[in-house]
Amino acid sequence: MPRHAATTTPRHLLWVLNALLLFHFTWVFCGALAAPSGPWATAEGETLATPPQFAFTLHTAFGGPYLKCLHLASNFHFLTNRPGLPGVRLEARLKDDQGQIVRVLPFPDPGVSGARHHRESLLARWLANDQPLVPPPGEAIPAPNQPVATVVIWDIVEPQHLRAKTVAVHLVPRDRPVMRPSELSLVLARSYGRYLCREHGAARVEIVRRTQEALPPLILFREDLQNVPYPELLSSFGDFPK
Repeated sequence: MPRHAATTTPRHLLWVLNALLLFHFTWVFCGALAAPSGPWATAEGETLATPPQFAFTLHTAFGGPYLKCLHLASNFHFLTNRPGLPGVRLEARLKDDQGQIVRVLPFPDPGVSGARHHRESLLARWLANDQPLVPPPGEAIPAPNQPVATVVIWDIVEPQHLRAKTVAVHLVPRDRPVMRPSELSLVLARSYGRYLCREHGAARVEIVRRTQEALPPLILFREDLQNVPYPELLSSFGDFPK
């Protein structure tokens, strides 16, 4: 008898392993089918392609929770891979005690490493998550000795220039669509502004967001849209002290 006798895997164990592999790859493949695709350029504009309904239903009911436990739930359709989103970049205008601008820092900074450039791009993207604001149907009367409810909206200072402004809820303009910065973007702008003040020894800092709409796919089919200007929109979050 040889010293190292050959061992064979039991047949029932092979069947169990094959079943587990089939189960795993089935839900991975189903998750790939359930991912949407697009936007695609058509003559009517941008169009999203929805996934097959059976794959989406199975992934939502069974495959999604299973893949989430394995940290494989991402379909790699990241926010930075969406060409239809507007381009975003930030400016941090550092100011002295007299309110004079002493330095302007761009974000994302083209001179930094790739990892930091990616993080700064994500920060700029989160600061562009504006939300529509619907005015209340009537005026609410505050309780005795209580302040009036307020909200932060984008106020039009001049063409292509906005500024964050705190107004009473009952004074929200009703003659035009009103947008407001999200609560997360306000927190990020305030915290990052204070960090820059401490880092560079500035008295105040103004966070300015520059956004530019992406070129619509319709420009490929209509020549009259190819010479239309797409100017930048400047939105100031205001000055933040250190």
